[in-house]
Amino acid sequence: MKVFRVLILAVVTVLVVAVLVLMLLGRRDGAGTVSANIEINRPAAEVWPWVIEPEKLKSWVSGMLEIEHLTPGEPRVGSRGRAVVIDPKQPNVRFNVESEINAIQPPSALTITLHAPEGFHGVVHYQLEGSGGSTRLTCIGEFKFERWFAKLMEPVITSSAQKKLESDLRILKSKAEAAQP
Repeated sequence: MKVFRVLILAVVTVLVVAVLVLMLLGRRDGAGTVSANIEINRPAAEVWPWVIEPEKLKSWVSGMLEIEHLTPGEPRVGSRGRAVVIDPKQPNVRFNVESEINAIQPPSALTITLHAPEGFHGVVHYQLEGSGGSTRLTCIGEFKFERWFAKLMEPVITSSAQKKLESDLRILKSKAEAAQP
């Protein structure tokens, strides 16, 4: 019986320490922030459609199933949209992401506010810098989580999101470079 109590105490202690570590990591500078950049061997004007056009976005952003423009006309400040997204690791889990364009300067900059009623909001910045026939694309996302468990798991979620962003940008590079101008 004494061994059982010691074992239970050890398990509880490990869980408490794990929760405390996650809580501390969730308060670090840069919590919820992902960023990556990639060099694409195409001019910015040819990369821009891959950042703004729904069908092109769906082809390189893993887990994005649908994108719907809610504001008619060309994308502009205030344009709204909605996307249906899945977690590629949990394809049965779908969530809606609402978006609004905060700033747009074709073909060099785009800032979008994102909100998923299921638990997060944030801002994503795309910067395209051209040099000769190539473009350096930088993507920075800053997210806050609304639900307590997501807040607790922020270090794990952000790490996973960082890996996903890097992978998605490699897919974008491949597709943009293979496309006919």
